[in-house]
Amino acid sequence: MGADDSDVAPGAPNTLQPGRARTTTVFIDVHAHPQAHPYYLLAPEEPISPSGVLTLTRFVDLPAGVTGNVLLAMVAQHAKVGEDVMIVSHGNERGLAMPLVPHPWFAPGVVPPPGFVPPRLQDEVVRVLLSPAMKGQEAADVLFTTTALVADMRASIKAIAAKKLGRVELRACNVGDSNDALETFRDLFGAAEAGAPTIYDSYAEARPPMTGNVAAWAARHATSKIEQLTNGKVAHWAYGQDPRMAWEKFKFAWAVTDAKTEAEWTKLHFPAMTGGAPHSLHAFVMSDAGPFAASDAHWRFVFPGDAEFRSYLTNV
Repeated sequence: MGADDSDVAPGAPNTLQPGRARTTTVFIDVHAHPQAHPYYLLAPEEPISPSGVLTLTRFVDLPAGVTGNVLLAMVAQHAKVGEDVMIVSHGNERGLAMPLVPHPWFAPGVVPPPGFVPPRLQDEVVRVLLSPAMKGQEAADVLFTTTALVADMRASIKAIAAKKLGRVELRACNVGDSNDALETFRDLFGAAEAGAPTIYDSYAEARPPMTGNVAAWAARHATSKIEQLTNGKVAHWAYGQDPRMAWEKFKFAWAVTDAKTEAEWTKLHFPAMTGGAPHSLHAFVMSDAGPFAASDAHWRFVFPGDAEFRSYLTNV
């Protein structure tokens, strides 16, 4: 494992340990997760598996419509030698959901097959880029792009490898569900280790909390969750797009008994949060019946400060 040898066990509450955190540049697909940057500005420590946190010290917002070749070039440009990097984007168990290149290229006379899906920055594509046996033209043909773009991406990969990154951490849905895919991304970025979530991962806009009668507020929102804290209650509720939909956005509404309870709830679930109650938040999303139980409409969140947060992270 890496240099962080924190004594916080997997599954333990993610209390922060000053002086035992990593220094990290985070690359954020702001189109995919517009709330990630404002969230991490207020909570710049991110738990990782099996223990410890990444301290996010530099932020690089990726351009709208970012593609794999642009991501690789920006990591090569901005990552520092020997540091860790974190990438926030959409994903699945095969890798990142972003297209590999802006426009697939077909040789003259070649017709795209029915239902053609442009290659994305995922494990089988990365293996082509990393394979020394796959020469430029052959790789370009397989990836539906040009030899020039293949050469550019391989040059970026070589430049990133020279930085000898300690860890690449992905915040993208389900990438950690496949060790093979995660190992491929570790190799892509030439890192000593890699980590990612195994379930849905999202960032949401949080409305300012309603203060007062929590029970009455919860009664108006049938799927809300109520938490009893020391001297008061907190209820919260997701609305907008169904949080099961990894590509969509949803919002977070909540009610608190009083300001003291609000502060207690924030400290409990977001120990890294500064500046009061969150207006953006990060959570793993699942139903009451389990991470992938689509039949249950009662959705709940696992926040970074929760004891089970790390149980949905993995590393290789």
